Amino acid sequence: MNKNYKNNNGHVGCLLENYIEKEILDANWPLFFCQSVLLMPPFCVTNGYVTPVDKKYYIKILLGVCLHIAARVYYYICLYESFLQISMNPFVIFMATANSATYCIAIIVIYFVNVIQSHNNLQVMLKLRQALFTINLEKQEILKDHKIWNFIYIIGLVSIEVVVSICYCRMEQRMSFIFSKITFLVCDINLVCLYRTVSFGASLLASWNRKMMIYTNQIVTKKEIESMFNAYMHIIDALGLCKK
Repeated sequence: MNKNYKNNNGHVGCLLENYIEKEILDANWPLFFCQSVLLMPPFCVTNGYVTPVDKKYYIKILLGVCLHIAARVYYYICLYESFLQISMNPFVIFMATANSATYCIAIIVIYFVNVIQSHNNLQVMLKLRQALFTINLEKQEILKDHKIWNFIYIIGLVSIEVVVSICYCRMEQRMSFIFSKITFLVCDINLVCLYRTVSFGASLLASWNRKMMIYTNQIVTKKEIESMFNAYMHIIDALGLCKK
């Protein structure tokens, strides 16, 4: 399984164990799409194979960080106007400046942590897909439910963010709040991706238990037992990665 593969586009160096089937990509499309738009993760999926991106990735990371900082700076510019309307006290101005600088540094750290976590989620998914096709029980049902709930969570999260932003803008008559929400939306998307990945692992573990119950009433070969043990270890390793 650790042999190099050369696909139709001539890409060499992709490991066969880094292959994600089309049905799994389809089930996780909402999560992967949000990650690629908001996080710009250090990988791409070409013809089902997970490959590292080229040097342009670092430019995308820089653009992502600049986008988040620009959004937060714009938010604080509007916040300064509110402070100055209330008080010209130097202490108030100093505290507002310190708060802005602290948040800008925190945004950079949070962004990079989220990028790393998005890659970690993909590694978890690679381990789970190996378990899924080993168990091969209720596969279509699990993937269908997973895709539906992915859409529900993503649409629900975005809807909440939009409603909150609209309500805030109507009250304050400011657009700065919407820009400041970009950073928080990235964190929320990452948490949703992590939760859905763990849920997928839990579904596989439940399916594994049901298949083992079937095996207890049948005569099985050593190869079948070994494959089920490997599937179990893939699930455990994947859930262990979720703790990082």
